[in-house]
Amino acid sequence: MSEIIMEISIYLIIAIILGYIFGWLITKSMLKDKIERKDNSKKFDSLKQELIDCKTENSELISQNNKILLENSEQKLKIHNLLKEIEELKIKILKKEEEHESEMIAFLKEREEIIKKCKPSKS
Repeated sequence: MSEIIMEISIYLIIAIILGYIFGWLITKSMLKDKIERKDNSKKFDSLKQELIDCKTENSELISQNNKILLENSEQKLKIHNLLKEIEELKIKILKKEEEHESEMIAFLKEREEIIKKCKPSKS
């Protein structure tokens, strides 16, 4: 009978030791998973914040780009208007030059006629 009690005691001690080892392994595994989830959560939060920062920066850059494009289009319009004015001035100058040229031609013809009239004829 003492052998049976001894055998039962040994089985109980082995069961307790095995329970302790498996409990320790399960606890370790659960703690490891919990720590990994926390780390992943922190990484996710940091990535989420980085994404928000990038979106904010992108919005600011888009706003600046739109402002520059607007200024650029305004400058193009001013340049176009100035070129149009220059072209109009060229046309006016050409017309004035033609008028002066025709006046000079008329003046030279008139001068020739006066010279012909004033010049005594040799007969």
